[in-house]
Amino acid sequence: MQLTNTQERKTSLVIVASMIAVVLAIATLPLHAAGAAPPQISRDPIVDMPPIGENPCNNEIVTFTGGVFQVVEHVFVDNADGFHFIAEGNARGATATGDDGGIYRATGGFWVEGVVRPGDLDVFTDVEVFNLIGRGSTPNFIAHITVHITVNANGDLTTDIFLENTECRG
Repeated sequence: MQLTNTQERKTSLVIVASMIAVVLAIATLPLHAAGAAPPQISRDPIVDMPPIGENPCNNEIVTFTGGVFQVVEHVFVDNADGFHFIAEGNARGATATGDDGGIYRATGGFWVEGVVRPGDLDVFTDVEVFNLIGRGSTPNFIAHITVHITVNANGDLTTDIFLENTECRG
């Protein structure tokens, strides 16, 4: 199936959102010193919204003008020098304006979980919901994404799932 320019843009936006979630989730993973007790951390950082995006429903360039992304992270290292991480993020008060005059509110969030053990099984799951809600007749962009990857002890990719559901409403 040939992708249209709008479908390609939607896919690009979804991929960028996934990458942002991954970076936010692992940005502060601890380093475990040999012989030290396994560390555990929990953090609740506030991250600024990215400065620019696009509403693929009307090709309007959107600049975020307010709000933050609240992220809750939990990371711990096990006794086998593997680490486990969970991060959840939600947009708070996110507002945006478009270059054609559209006014938006961004809602949604993500949940990322992973287990990494050197020489053993690695598992990563990312679930996201992103809504760019336009005021009045400005179209809404809705995206739901699920990514799951499993790598076995030999380094072989055994599971690679990428599901996305995007739609324009209004």
